[in-house]
Amino acid sequence: MAANTNILTEDLLTLRQATKEVPRAPGQGPLHYATIWRWTNRGLRGHRLETIKVGQQHMTSVQRLHAFLAATNEGDDQ
Repeated sequence: MAANTNILTEDLLTLRQATKEVPRAPGQGPLHYATIWRWTNRGLRGHRLETIKVGQQHMTSVQRLHAFLAATNEGDDQ
């Protein structure tokens, strides 16, 4: 994502809502909340999921989640 893009103008999600946005194999439930939280704090493959804090709620956006997933899968052979 471009550094000058304002996350507040994007489609915001709570971290719990973000768990339902990650594609899963048939029969698998949504990603666990702790996985999303870990992506925001420790990251994955050198990338961290960008978030903001609105009041007491940590939030990300659909766009930032998609960018994170794309970045963590760059170079993977399908």
